[in-house]
Amino acid sequence: MIFPGIGLLLVLVAVSLTFVDSTGGIDYSWLSMLCGLVGALLLCGGGELAGIFGARLLKGKRMRAHAMGLVESIELGRGIFNGRALVSLVVSFAGEDGMAHRTKTNALVSLATLSTYEKGRPVVVRYDASDPDGGILVEPVN
Repeated sequence: MIFPGIGLLLVLVAVSLTFVDSTGGIDYSWLSMLCGLVGALLLCGGGELAGIFGARLLKGKRMRAHAMGLVESIELGRGIFNGRALVSLVVSFAGEDGMAHRTKTNALVSLATLSTYEKGRPVVVRYDASDPDGGILVEPVN
């Protein structure tokens, strides 16, 4: 929720900079364009995408354990990016220790494979065995 707020603020700054005269050798047009571009990206979900990709890169290296899980719920996000939908999944699975875990995660899912993440469908869950509730990566079962 914070990224859209920052994006709106940057867009408002960009609009207000268009009304400032370029006196004293300072040209505000580049600053206005930069604020507008970054603000628009944040308003359209750019912060969420960066968080998902960053978390996926960092977590993917240490997530060696895997288990079969079930999708308990799926919620579509705010947009579609390059044929992929931003979704929020709640997944339940049994860890290596035999304990039941229920975790919420965000993912970018291809529109062609979106139906494989329906409620009640099985998925492969990758997680860190030392911290199963710390975050997961989910892949569909074909």
